[in-house]
Amino acid sequence: MARLRARACQLYPQLGEPDWEHRWGGFVAMTRDHFPHLHEIEPGLIAGLGFNGRGVAMATAMGRVLADKASGTADKDLDFPVTPVRTIPFYFLRKPAVSVLAAWYALVDRT
Repeated sequence: MARLRARACQLYPQLGEPDWEHRWGGFVAMTRDHFPHLHEIEPGLIAGLGFNGRGVAMATAMGRVLADKASGTADKDLDFPVTPVRTIPFYFLRKPAVSVLAAWYALVDRT
């Protein structure tokens, strides 16, 4: 977080030394098709996930769909399709791939 704060102050020196009250951190759930997914993991256990960095807007819409599903609305009448959970090929490579990409983009950002 300190690195991001330093970078923001470098880009926008007029900020001075801000005392930021809020910050966000976490993981972005990506899906192969870049759409959010609604899954029934097992009967009665439903999950909406994979907002691909658009969580605020998409999770708001998905919340209504989850409420509808929990209230007994038929799958065919929901605004998101209920899909099976699928594995992601080569998922085991995610950490080294992200490290390489992050290093590459850090290099690109410096030029």
